[in-house]
Amino acid sequence: AGSLSETWRKGRDWTVDAAREAGDWTSEKYRQGRAWTGDRVSDLSNALGMPWSGGLRNGVQLPDSGAGFRFVRYGQWATGRMVAGFEYIGQKLSAAGAPAMEVGDMSYKNGGPIRRHRSHQNGRDVDIFFIGGSGDGFNVPANWTLLRSALDNPHMQVTNVFISNGREAQLLRHGRKIGDPMAARASSVMSFEPGHHDHFHIRIQ
Repeated sequence: AGSLSETWRKGRDWTVDAAREAGDWTSEKYRQGRAWTGDRVSDLSNALGMPWSGGLRNGVQLPDSGAGFRFVRYGQWATGRMVAGFEYIGQKLSAAGAPAMEVGDMSYKNGGPIRRHRSHQNGRDVDIFFIGGSGDGFNVPANWTLLRSALDNPHMQVTNVFISNGREAQLLRHGRKIGDPMAARASSVMSFEPGHHDHFHIRIQ
């Protein structure tokens, strides 16, 4: 119980289900402030309101970089499940030998209006730049790995992926060609939204 109280005093954003045991594993995770898994964690962050009119309570900050990802823009906060989910995607990209993804705008620490966006206000939205860029270098296999790892993710549930029509069609063709059953799920969540020619805009539940 002492470790849990100390965590709250320090303003940490999450706790571990087994925290009351105050074991070595728990203490180490508290010191790190991250690197936890969904089956061992209660996410205490709270997405308030709607993505376009909301806030974020007890938000979790995505590290500047990690396996398979680096943060490149502003608004580096989200719900704990989104942060864990994108650390998981980075690990999948790294394991596949794919280039690292560049994570763009998420939310501000307490949510609310954020520059350049109407949404991204409550920790449930993130922009991910296409691996290889938006031109001829667009890396279809790597971007498919990114997308399917977002959809088949133990930490978060994706509800929307906003993207350009051309890239949506290209990714779905690839998924179907390789016989990936996740193509059906991808088709159900992807939709065209203007201004998304160079990145995925991913929203979670």
